[in-house]
Amino acid sequence: MKKPITLKYFFSIIIIIIFTLFSCESQVDKDNERLEKLIYKKALEINDNYLKTKSDFANSGLATLLSIDRLKKDKENGLSESKLILKKLDSLNINFNQTNQSLISDLKTLFDSIKPSEIYNDEKRKTIQDKYEYAINITKENFEIDTNIIDLSKKIISLLDESCEFEIVDNQIRFYTQKCVNNYNFYNSNLEMAISSAKMKIQMREMKKNLEKTKRND
Repeated sequence: MKKPITLKYFFSIIIIIIFTLFSCESQVDKDNERLEKLIYKKALEINDNYLKTKSDFANSGLATLLSIDRLKKDKENGLSESKLILKKLDSLNINFNQTNQSLISDLKTLFDSIKPSEIYNDEKRKTIQDKYEYAINITKENFEIDTNIIDLSKKIISLLDESCEFEIVDNQIRFYTQKCVNNYNFYNSNLEMAISSAKMKIQMREMKKNLEKTKRND
């Protein structure tokens, strides 16, 4: 004959079940918390990859690519140094895009690994997603600004190398045709606007960051 389940035994089973459920939920949240930290770390890697590439751009010779003094010397060698700088920039561009896409893929895999829980609900997941997507978009925007400046610089070098006869007199580039003058002025004007726009965006971001910091401290 079976013995009846005592009340004490019944409560023991209930306690074990509740403890098991809470233990599982706690482990899920621990795993999610670890994933969240890895996501933010990966977002920083994306930014670091951009900053390294930006530094590499400058060190490749971009900063002096259109310098009159450098062009004057390079003209005697068929703009060979200019072409080498552009080749380096193309290589850096390719390397950045490959690394960036790999990092973004890793980041999204981490995010997709977060398991829904009471703490990591839709709102929490949306907050995490918004933060890392903001980091991705800022990096993308910055890189597009840089590549736009590089593309315009390349067009000017191409103009000097392939399309127009020129000489440098009194630290000024002088062309033999009006068409070349117009094209050079067009590219140069757009380049100056692109550089000014980049500086303005950086200033606006800093102002926004400082404003948000002030609001948090109030």
